Amino acid sequence: MMRRLAVLALVLTVWGCGGGQEDADDLKKYVNAMKKMDGYNKQVKDTITNLDEPSYEITKADLDKARRLVDTYVAEVKKVEQPAYRELRRAYDNYLRKLELAAEQAVDTGRELRRERGNVAIALREIENLTKRHYKSGVDLLWGRQNMGGEMPLQWPK
Repeated sequence: MMRRLAVLALVLTVWGCGGGQEDADDLKKYVNAMKKMDGYNKQVKDTITNLDEPSYEITKADLDKARRLVDTYVAEVKKVEQPAYRELRRAYDNYLRKLELAAEQAVDTGRELRRERGNVAIALREIENLTKRHYKSGVDLLWGRQNMGGEMPLQWPK
């Protein structure tokens, strides 16, 4: 009886710990897919800088371009294949859900440009903050757990 319990415990332990290399491969694949977002990250950073500059006269066309950037950013993140690695999938789903909420802040409400400028800037800053947090608290943490070695390659532009 004890022997059967020991074998069952061993089987359950091995079965529960499976997926180590598969998870690491999935993490690498995800990081490579997210690395393609670097150009968009740079655009978000530059647009925030422009919107925060008080001497910059903002136009409706500028705000429309910034809103398209927000929408494009969310759409590109949605194109990233959902990871099979459970913890990474949870982090990705949470990140995507919060990005969609941030995009709602940039919607045109028909108010004066100054207020609209603030809404779009808030949405872009939220994208920046969410992405930094996702890279650091989500992906980098899992990178360390999987003993990937070296520094995790996803970084927000300086």
